[in-house]
Amino acid sequence: MSTDPLPGKFATFRASTAPAMTGPGGAHARATVRRQRRRAAVVGAVAAVLVLVGAGAALAGLGHRSERLTPVTAPTTQRPTPTPSQEDTSWQLAIRNARMDLRPETNANCGGPVVDFRDGHGAGSYRGYDLNYRVMDFNLFRADIDRDGRPDYLVTVGCYSGEDPERAECPTELSDEACEAQQKLAITTQLFVLRGTPERLTAIAGIHAGSYGLPPSAVTISDDGVITIVTHGGTPQYTYRWGYRNGRMAIVARVSVSPSPRPTGSASPTR
Repeated sequence: MSTDPLPGKFATFRASTAPAMTGPGGAHARATVRRQRRRAAVVGAVAAVLVLVGAGAALAGLGHRSERLTPVTAPTTQRPTPTPSQEDTSWQLAIRNARMDLRPETNANCGGPVVDFRDGHGAGSYRGYDLNYRVMDFNLFRADIDRDGRPDYLVTVGCYSGEDPERAECPTELSDEACEAQQKLAITTQLFVLRGTPERLTAIAGIHAGSYGLPPSAVTISDDGVITIVTHGGTPQYTYRWGYRNGRMAIVARVSVSPSPRPTGSASPTR
């Protein structure tokens, strides 16, 4: 027979606590399950509402995002590429319809009268002669020649008496080139330095430089108002530089260029 007291004490403990440890039974368990299901349904509905509210807010934000967002840098605008500006040449047309007072230059070719030009043509009387005048289309410049800070004009003017030589008939034995040369040689030309506006000009100097048939090889004006004229061909060939000095135009330099002489005593190449 066992003398261990523990088994007896455990049996007594179980008999006293068993009624208190009995489960709630089937009805109580079913009620607990129903409460848990209702709680889960409520939580799910609330979560669905929150999801829909969040999606709506996100869509609304996308619809108004362009009004709220400010770009970090200012937007750039594509600008057209500027075209190089061209020099204004409207004064050349105005000069062809100008009133030119050529009286201050009485010693120049074509000098003397006041001429009203229309489309480059005019007429005037000088020293008892009726002359026709033309604004030639070559050697036409605008520059500050007299150094007063205002533009002056270098204009080639032609003059002739009677019928326009370029419309005159030539003898039949002349070729077309010879006829043209004869017609041009009948027109006297003169370079005039004029001041004023393109519509109303007054001569301050007349420079003789070649003719219509044999015009200068080159005419240029430097930034300091000096006019350089290279004569047409010939031997020697001259270069004149004109400048405005002491109230009048004067030659400031004259250079002649002659062809280099052919060397003598050199042997001819043999073939």
